[in-house]
Amino acid sequence: MLFIGIQTHTPTSCPLNNKKPEPLWDIKNKKVVVKNIYACPPGHVAYFILEAEDFSAIQEFFAPGTTRSTVEIKPVIEAK
Repeated sequence: MLFIGIQTHTPTSCPLNNKKPEPLWDIKNKKVVVKNIYACPPGHVAYFILEAEDFSAIQEFFAPGTTRSTVEIKPVIEAK
């Protein structure tokens, strides 16, 4: 299944403002294939194109940032 994840955070919780930034997603998650990530740094928003077997894998992927960001997750299909 394909998903779009839209992750937002505040300027104060921005990883780029920290000397030792902590990721807002699990980069080692083997259950999720990251197809692409698009960032809008001034808006503190990242757009993810992800592939996973189920929704719970996507939730696990975004778990590290749950206290510092919000995520909207939508299942999508490829339009041809």
